[in-house]
Amino acid sequence: MKKLLLFFVLLLAGTPNGHAQTLYALLVLDQAEKENNLGRISQADEKQINDVIQTLVFGIKYKIQKEYIMGGTVGADGLREKINSLRVEPQDILFFYYSGQGYYPDAKSKFPTLKLEESNILSVLPSSIRSIWEDKPVSLDEVGELLKKKGGRLNIVMADCRNTTVKVPVIPPPRGTSIDAGSSRDIMEKLMKAECGVIKVASARKDEPVWAAAPVSGSLFTLNFKNSFDALFTPETKIKGVSWNSLLRSTRNELNDVLGKVNKKQFPVWEIDTKSCQ
Repeated sequence: MKKLLLFFVLLLAGTPNGHAQTLYALLVLDQAEKENNLGRISQADEKQINDVIQTLVFGIKYKIQKEYIMGGTVGADGLREKINSLRVEPQDILFFYYSGQGYYPDAKSKFPTLKLEESNILSVLPSSIRSIWEDKPVSLDEVGELLKKKGGRLNIVMADCRNTTVKVPVIPPPRGTSIDAGSSRDIMEKLMKAECGVIKVASARKDEPVWAAAPVSGSLFTLNFKNSFDALFTPETKIKGVSWNSLLRSTRNELNDVLGKVNKKQFPVWEIDTKSCQ
């Protein structure tokens, strides 16, 4: 069975009341998958999404403390236990990111179920016995519900279920002059603190190929999400127009600009259930 590398990052910042206002980032990365170098693709995804998190921490004035939990046998129940163990306060933010295989168990599924692996011991058991011990699969919808129950202000749930590689032209970083630090912080405050609720994102529609750049550049959704995020910090950005919806639309457009050069396409899906925190 493939091994999962589970990164659990706690980002902490001090507050006047003594509680460290926290951004909890839970990163689940299947870095052991050998087919088509997909495990190495997830290693590249880790760097991209960590860059986003580091920038957000700076922008919303959070200090960072990283804790790496590496396991070769992290299943769905292990993920549930980890989420349930979080000590979340009302002003905290939770960010879940998954890079690995996914599937859709029924025709009504809008978001994928995560293909998390069970204990290696189970792989040698007959299927009739293994089914008794296997965890109930966890979907992106369930992860969103579990995070919401923790009571934080904002929950971001994102899955890039990359499964197919393609050679594409080099993806350049955003061009243009960077804006000043104060304006950058305003943008990140707007993105992370203006709305409360749950944001769910899947990198493709059901039954679509989910493309990654060959050989190991990274999942194309995650690469273009990072580029669209970076592009926020240029003079062309108007603070009034900053939102998760606009960021994800930009990611979708940039993604298909890249894939269009090789006659491919991919359409991320998202659901934003938020309201003003005021």
